[in-house]
Amino acid sequence: MTKALLSLIVAAPVLVLVIAVAGCSKEEPARLEEALTLFRQNKLEEALPLLEELVAREEKNAEEHIWLAETYRRLRRTEEAIEQARIALELEPCNSFAYTVMADASVPPPGDSDIANSQTSWDHLLKAIECDSTEGNAWVSIWGFAIRRGETEMLRTSLRKMVETRFLTDAALSFGRWLLRTLPENAILITNGDVDTYPAMAVQEAEAFRTDVTVVERGLLNLPWGLRFVRDDGGVPLPYQDSELDTLSTFRGADGSAVHPADRVFQGWVAGVRLGSYPRPITLAVTVYEEFYTGVKEYLQYAGPYFLLEPAPVVTAENVSALRECINGIEDGDFIGPWVSKRDYSPIRGLYTKEIVRNVTHAALVYAEALIEEKGYEEAEKMLSWAEDFEERTELGPVYGQRIQELRENLARKR
Repeated sequence: MTKALLSLIVAAPVLVLVIAVAGCSKEEPARLEEALTLFRQNKLEEALPLLEELVAREEKNAEEHIWLAETYRRLRRTEEAIEQARIALELEPCNSFAYTVMADASVPPPGDSDIANSQTSWDHLLKAIECDSTEGNAWVSIWGFAIRRGETEMLRTSLRKMVETRFLTDAALSFGRWLLRTLPENAILITNGDVDTYPAMAVQEAEAFRTDVTVVERGLLNLPWGLRFVRDDGGVPLPYQDSELDTLSTFRGADGSAVHPADRVFQGWVAGVRLGSYPRPITLAVTVYEEFYTGVKEYLQYAGPYFLLEPAPVVTAENVSALRECINGIEDGDFIGPWVSKRDYSPIRGLYTKEIVRNVTHAALVYAEALIEEKGYEEAEKMLSWAEDFEERTELGPVYGQRIQELRENLARKR
């Protein structure tokens, strides 16, 4: 496998549910904007004293109370978050942001599968969308809670709403289609976070695109209710009986590293594929952390948006025909523009989501390198020019300039 494959960009964990709203105080716009600038940079400890000062000075400003509540929540100061959100609701009784903060601050531990224990959070979220049905951040939270509660219709509604409200941008949806487009029929696609999971599932729901594929967010495989959702809603065979799912837990392996339920489930799938007994193709999005599949790298073939798990060690690390197909399927407007909506105030998504577009350029360069080795020099030059132009048009901008130059020099030597 080429060294370049080790630099693939991963997505943020999906279980981090984030909510926020725009705006700044009419009384103190500069101070609030200063605090929000720090918040958006994920400098929460620095934003906190500014927000506390603003709230102390303007006790009747609901917006400042909500931002303070969300900052407390992210810092895991749950009781203070709930207190500030309640004050905001006293000032503005139908504020979607405040209800969503209340919901996320009230969430029971991930391993708790008792639906009754999630009722408070669920009620807050229903109130949030009653107050503002266009608030995409609330719909993101509903997605996770709906899986937990087995509310499959609300899960599907949340995905449609992420598209309808344009909470998921055109660039993000392009990535979802790219992940799905060239997968084997009836594949299982393991993803790793927000921006490789929501867009893929959303285009399946809103556009009926590649509905034969089951998208499995890796974090769900660590939770009994997540495993049951994957099995029952996605039709994914698990290597464990239902009675065993509640007993799966993390333990330390022989080398001292943590072995999570997701690791054990994946290893069960790997065993089935090797034996030829697993009924569906297993693929991993290129955004999945390398540590998750480090023990089976020799069984994975790179196909651009994903790795395909093979039953035997692969002869070649890259599937050239699959790379050609995934690049040729990209249309001119794909991946262009912002990757995160202005209404999405997650500092994590805001800071890092646009980095994911590097995976598209990376696939083009791996393909160009393969073309050079196969003496497809003219096509390789076209691909390098395409990659260079593509990078110029994306929000992230040029990243692989040096690598493109190295490949051009290699091409000149080979000719």
